Amino acid sequence: LYKLNRGVVISLDNIALAIELAKHSDLRIYCCIENSIEIDKARELVNKSGLSSLRIRVEEGPLNALTYPKLVANIFLCDSKLDPTQLKEISRLLRPDGYLYVKKTKEDIGLSEMKNFIAKNDPANWKEPIKIGENYCVQKSMLPGAADWGHYYREPNNNRYSPDKLIKAPLRLLWYGEPIAPLGDLFLTQGFSAGGRLYLTDASPNDTSRARITCLDAFNGTQLWVREAGGSRFEKMEGAKKDDDVRVLQMPGWVQPGSMAVSSEKIYLADNTECLVLDAVTGKDITQFKAPAPTDAKNHWRYVAYLDELLIGYTNATTPIPVRNQPLLPSEGGAPSLFAINKNSGEKIWVRLGSEADELGIKFSRPIAIGEKIIFIKAERSLIAIDLNTGKTKWKNDNIDDVNNELWWEGTVTNGQFILSKFNIRGWSDKTKKIATQTFSVKDGALVNQS
Repeated sequence: LYKLNRGVVISLDNIALAIELAKHSDLRIYCCIENSIEIDKARELVNKSGLSSLRIRVEEGPLNALTYPKLVANIFLCDSKLDPTQLKEISRLLRPDGYLYVKKTKEDIGLSEMKNFIAKNDPANWKEPIKIGENYCVQKSMLPGAADWGHYYREPNNNRYSPDKLIKAPLRLLWYGEPIAPLGDLFLTQGFSAGGRLYLTDASPNDTSRARITCLDAFNGTQLWVREAGGSRFEKMEGAKKDDDVRVLQMPGWVQPGSMAVSSEKIYLADNTECLVLDAVTGKDITQFKAPAPTDAKNHWRYVAYLDELLIGYTNATTPIPVRNQPLLPSEGGAPSLFAINKNSGEKIWVRLGSEADELGIKFSRPIAIGEKIIFIKAERSLIAIDLNTGKTKWKNDNIDDVNNELWWEGTVTNGQFILSKFNIRGWSDKTKKIATQTFSVKDGALVNQS
């Protein structure tokens, strides 16, 4: 039921259960005992088990007012002799989406009475109890008003703000943990947040051509898991005609912007010829998705985003990793492809392949932005809007750029409008200049404003 191997557990009175749980996981457990005589016995049992105080600590109650910070526990263990005051305290300490396990005792109240107890005393913070064997489990509800940050710019529409209603001044420290130093420079790492967990990317210290993902609990700072992900990766960053500074972004091992998306359940990572799907809680592999035919089998995934039940992907030809003092190997693969697949099964919904016969042409960009059921693509000097659900062209606006004036495009979708910003340089530089901002109607591509 609960896949977590690391985290914080608070146990009330039951030292035997706490020791057993510590032996079979990497969880850090705090066992609270109200009877001072029983505390010494419990600590002796911990010493005999061979577990250190870093793994399991025995502390004195009272059980109705524990001296821990709020939302610190991933799991709470107790018996069925709960009272309303204890339930309120447990609700304060247990993180959203965490679990309360209630052990059956001789005075078992039964599942129906357990449901009535929760419904009467704290229904807003808890889901409906279920029975597991002879014991009970209740999951804490997510915090209303909380928001995730699942893509590079939070959502594929690139609005770059969070609608979270909970984080506001005055801000105070919730936890502090071990320092994390990403391997590489400022451009090498990304951060995501989903399901109450933080995800950080950088290069693997064991093989800097591969990516590393670190997952932290957002409520208590516990490092839940860390792993290498995917094979050796490299993508030659595209830029504008004057973009010499973009070379600083071209580092093997870097998870490029747009190459990873995170939900509370899954992580989608563009990994060469596949999209790697990981369990967001454990970090373990779930499956791999291939780009649908007629995509060239040698093409590499360069973009991934999810909306509703769809996973949007983009591939193009390979970029060989450069080796010092050696000639660059030729690219492999074919025309770029844009497609939608089912995010759970990988089943093809639609696919568009670059060709002279297609409106996209033989070369087109990965999605500039996705919003309001439209995917926006740059194809040469044209802006093309593609229907998210069917893959068909909604409209095309030609000659957006002057001839031989190659610019870098960035876009945002908001309130029925697509806002296109053009730059003469993509890399960070004092020479960077925004050439123009144009606003188009999402519905028909009409130019609404220009500056």
